[in-house]
Amino acid sequence: MKKFVLHLLLTICMCLVLANCRHNIEEEPTPVLPCQYDSSIDEMKKWYYFEEGTQWIYQAQTTGELDTATVYDSNEGDTWFDYYVFHSKGGWIVNYYFDTSRSIYCLTSKQCTCHKVYRARGKPGNYVGEGGIFVYPHIVGNYNNLISSNGNEGGRTTSTDLYDSIDVAGQSYLNVVRWEVAIDGSMGDVPAHYFISSNTGIIKMEFPESNEIWSLLSYSIIQ
Repeated sequence: MKKFVLHLLLTICMCLVLANCRHNIEEEPTPVLPCQYDSSIDEMKKWYYFEEGTQWIYQAQTTGELDTATVYDSNEGDTWFDYYVFHSKGGWIVNYYFDTSRSIYCLTSKQCTCHKVYRARGKPGNYVGEGGIFVYPHIVGNYNNLISSNGNEGGRTTSTDLYDSIDVAGQSYLNVVRWEVAIDGSMGDVPAHYFISSNTGIIKMEFPESNEIWSLLSYSIIQ
């Protein structure tokens, strides 16, 4: 009888110990993974912010037509930037802007903060539209959801590739990201592809529906 009681007490003690261990394990917090990408605004500006006086000259692949794009107004702060580019072809004005109030977690890497850069396009009496088509940091496969200007159609802008270097119009560019935009509001909701190089900006634009490809011929950068 004594052996039975002793055995019973030992069994109860063991159960209590194991239950306490499981309880402690369950209460251990899940470790928070750090972001593996540089999402600093200063680094983002190397790709997406250019000051007044910056100029790019693009050429259409099919027609050889030129388009000179010139930054004529630029402003920036610690948490935002805003600048305007005049395009000689068509007299279009393109506005690029960013503000941390629109920043959210990255949809494919939620431990990171992603900043959206918007592109809007128009001219007096003819506003085309806008969209947050660029997202920083650059994570292959990361995306931002987009809505068409009429609100009836949805799509995504996705960073599909990162290149160490790429050749465009006979020139080599380092550190290039490719954006595949399903609905580009700044271009009237058509699909678009943008190739962007650090410290240079957009080096190539493709518009599949119209079979247009614009390549950078020369540039003068102020950052």
